Amino acid sequence: MTIAQKLKDLRTARGLTQSELAKRAGIPAAQISKYEMGYNAIGVRNLGRIANVLQCALDEIDERIDTAGEKPTTERRDKHHRFIVDEILLLVIDGWHGLPAEMKVDIAAMVRAANKKNAPAKTRRV
Repeated sequence: MTIAQKLKDLRTARGLTQSELAKRAGIPAAQISKYEMGYNAIGVRNLGRIANVLQCALDEIDERIDTAGEKPTTERRDKHHRFIVDEILLLVIDGWHGLPAEMKVDIAAMVRAANKKNAPAKTRRV
């Protein structure tokens, strides 16, 4: 299932229109429509806002697995980790303190995973 379809399914399961979700998340309704049609990718900031309104974990919407269900390649995964770290840094700069506790936990876990993946190899002292 695509991210677009997951978003639409979660929204409709909660009885929200695109306009209602947009208003509650502070995102333009046209943007929600573009997300659900698969025209635009959801950035971490808006993903967090949407997940908060839908009361779900971030990974319920965006697992970052391609539509064929195959695991991403190493190169694609590394690029994704860099994207996530950049987006999280922007989020922190914009207002970490206003985020719900659950979202902070999800974001912290994503940062730890990205840092662990991109950490340099430890060297041994002789």
